[in-house]
Amino acid sequence: MEMDKENTLRLAALLHDIGKFWQGSGEPHDSRYNHLTPEDYGKHGAHAKWSASFVVNYLPEELQNCESLVSYHHNSKNRDLNLKIIALADWLSSGERRGLEEGEGKGEREKTPLISIFSRIDIGKGRSSSEYSEYRYYYPVKKLELNRDVIFPKPLEDLKRESGPGAEDWLKGAYKCLWKEFVDEVKEIKTIRDFDAYFNTLYLLLQKYTWCVPSAVWRSKPDVPLFDHLKTACAIASCLYKSNVEEEYLDNVMSGLEKRRRGNLSECEEALNEAKFLLIGGDISGIQKFIYAITSKGAAKGLRGRSFYLELLSESIAKYILRELSLPFTNLLYCGGGHFYILAPGVVEADLNAIRKRIAEILLEIHKGELYLVLEWLPLSANDFQNEKFGIKWGEIGDKIALGKKRKFTEILEMPGMHEKIFGPIDRGGTRCEICGSEEGVREEEGRMVCSFCKSLEVLAKDIARANYWIETWKEGIKIREEERGSWKDALSKFGVEYEFKENIEIETLKKEGPEHEHIFVYKLNDTNFTDVISGCTDTNMEVPISFGFKFLVKNTPYNTSDEIKDFGQMADDSAGIKRWAVLRADVDDLGMIFLGGLGEDRTISRISNLSFMLSLFFRGWIERICEGEGYKGKIYAIYSGGDDLFIVGSWDRMPEIGKGIYEDFRGFTCRNPNITSSTGITIAPSKKYPLSQVADTAGEALDKSKSLKKEDS
Repeated sequence: MEMDKENTLRLAALLHDIGKFWQGSGEPHDSRYNHLTPEDYGKHGAHAKWSASFVVNYLPEELQNCESLVSYHHNSKNRDLNLKIIALADWLSSGERRGLEEGEGKGEREKTPLISIFSRIDIGKGRSSSEYSEYRYYYPVKKLELNRDVIFPKPLEDLKRESGPGAEDWLKGAYKCLWKEFVDEVKEIKTIRDFDAYFNTLYLLLQKYTWCVPSAVWRSKPDVPLFDHLKTACAIASCLYKSNVEEEYLDNVMSGLEKRRRGNLSECEEALNEAKFLLIGGDISGIQKFIYAITSKGAAKGLRGRSFYLELLSESIAKYILRELSLPFTNLLYCGGGHFYILAPGVVEADLNAIRKRIAEILLEIHKGELYLVLEWLPLSANDFQNEKFGIKWGEIGDKIALGKKRKFTEILEMPGMHEKIFGPIDRGGTRCEICGSEEGVREEEGRMVCSFCKSLEVLAKDIARANYWIETWKEGIKIREEERGSWKDALSKFGVEYEFKENIEIETLKKEGPEHEHIFVYKLNDTNFTDVISGCTDTNMEVPISFGFKFLVKNTPYNTSDEIKDFGQMADDSAGIKRWAVLRADVDDLGMIFLGGLGEDRTISRISNLSFMLSLFFRGWIERICEGEGYKGKIYAIYSGGDDLFIVGSWDRMPEIGKGIYEDFRGFTCRNPNITSSTGITIAPSKKYPLSQVADTAGEALDKSKSLKKEDS
């Protein structure tokens, strides 16, 4: 397992505060660190002794050389460059106005759980937890899973009561149990011998176990999960390393931040304002038309595949950019709903221009201008990580993307032959696909004329409905089989990625795939217990590294007696009373305001990362549990759910009930905070064969009306 300086830095940054998790259990650190004093680890860096203990006790031996960086990351007087990079990354991730040496009081961690980020949201729609404790909800110290008792926050007294009578050390006991489960699983992944595979797998184990652990418990605002702090600190450290920063820059920035905190004008302003980072934003344009502007004839068969393809396209492009820039997954701040955000070093701007052109060419080739990626970026300095400034930049990149949607394909317009491809006629007068209208690869299938792409989306819809595993393979020069020409797989292969969705897998089969596979990812769907797949697996005889993890995905699908996906007419026939199908659309109210101002001056990178993840957890994860509820099987079709919105088709009589269930669960999931709410719109199709696009539009209008009624009542 290769462990160069960059890998050592990344791993140390990812684990620099893992000791805080161990500290919560009340157990001692490794005795070999007994001799260390605050002179070694900093005034409030005692947790580093537990972090170092984790490295030397649970990591593979060849990865333990990150131990010194982990041990001394709070000692900013140390002259090691990489140590200073981690110290600054730690500080910028927190983004708070506190001293570099400020820390939490002794014993506070053992009695302070994580408060939900939703408790903190305040956009002026009502009382928030900053003033009223009735909306202050906390998470239990439990591993992440799609269970109401785990991911729905509760008042502190409820958590204490559920821990059992007389349990004064209830939180310490919970930490102890969770820590044991965590290290047991860390032991399971020791068989992974490739660094990137180990890093990626450990990263998702950290998300599973530290999503509910506060990164800090000072000043009674323990609202940042340890996972989001570790993730963003690692992302920042990776950028600083790739920017080849010098020790003088690091010293000036840390000194300047400390002086500013104390109210002193800083002579280090130049370093504080130096743009060492880029915030990249990507957004797929054309989604609505791509999904809904299709005929109803046979549309249901591939509708989920069509929406899911867009998710795959967005994720494939985001990871393609990460690979091209040689950045770890920690730098993908968010990906969902057709858009993504990446933190990158400032030195890659020239590379981004070339990448943007290449992506535009690929999408034009595949989709003939129907889909386009708006890719924008803006510079960030150390100053921009402080308090509300990062939230402001998050809003600015959104504004740039909105403008970019008005300038589609301008990056390649002047290239030879592109003007005709973009503006020239597409139709050739040939046979059209009865679903999307394309003339590419159309052939007769089951008594209808359908193109290769739409047919492949029908297969994709079936595959994901049955799948328990998501297998993702990255390699150069993917070879597409003849029968897959013109399919969704053919399209995504141009970004160097191949996907499969399976009910069951055999690791031994994956291990024999061959050396042309650069990396394989095996994700368990809607189940965070993924290390059982690794059990007994070693890579000593593997041709390709394999990373393991989990993903959440809403894939509820109705089947008929012929084991085919029900069409709209069949779902209508299943309705009580009048035989009609309907569309339900829902999304989060005032989402832009929530991100731009909902956290006040605390709009740090780690909080925005957590807020994005928690919304995604509800829409990509919990909605699947709602759809599995009694009375919905075979009657609803979850076409899309992710990011902050959803789209469901089904028997009309089920829609009001599931709409109410989604609304009530979202209220509970978000601490019943009046500042964060959702709205729903439902439209019943006038007939069984009524065009989906028109019903979707009308449901969108109903959704808008629902929002306007709320504003009138407020």
